[in-house]
Amino acid sequence: PQGVTALGLIAESHIAIHTWPEYNYASADVLTCGERANAEKACVFLVAALKAGRHTLTLLERGTKAESASSLSS
Repeated sequence: PQGVTALGLIAESHIAIHTWPEYNYASADVLTCGERANAEKACVFLVAALKAGRHTLTLLERGTKAESASSLSS
């Protein structure tokens, strides 16, 4: 592999970008907590900044209560 991984850690959130230039490919993981951060907005920014020819955005909402965790497994 010839790429790099870059991490941005901010309080309760992080962004990780992994690159594989030999495949002209990059992936990004954006995790946000709290009401002020917007993961989807960050992803839209990354798509534009990286000039992505195509992209896939998958949103996973995570709960903080035990009952929401158990409802995901049923």
